[in-house]
Amino acid sequence: SVRCFCLQASLTGLCGFAETIRTREPLATVDMLAISTAREGPPMVLLEAMACGTTVVASNRGSIPEITQGRAILVEPTVEGLRQGIEDSLEAPSHPNQMVRHARTFSWEKMVKETADIYDKLLNML
Repeated sequence: SVRCFCLQASLTGLCGFAETIRTREPLATVDMLAISTAREGPPMVLLEAMACGTTVVASNRGSIPEITQGRAILVEPTVEGLRQGIEDSLEAPSHPNQMVRHARTFSWEKMVKETADIYDKLLNML
């Protein structure tokens, strides 16, 4: 499991798991966020991490590639995939300003407006 990998790689104290992360504050203090999911909606924690300039390692599934648009290290959602992505994140240069600018292009207000516009167009077609 990922927990075992963190323990074996002496990353104790550097790994946080979803149940321990309650606010955005920890995301601003870490060097990297790793999230693995095989199928779910867009994990908002990705945008929260990117808004803090935190490097993201995430699964190459669902809407994650679309949300991150090349600004995250995308991996297969396996222990080996995560291990490689974490190693790559330690060696790859980080571009926090690009991540922050990208994350700022998302907002609940924008999403609601775009969704309402789609419904308006559909209703006008009737």
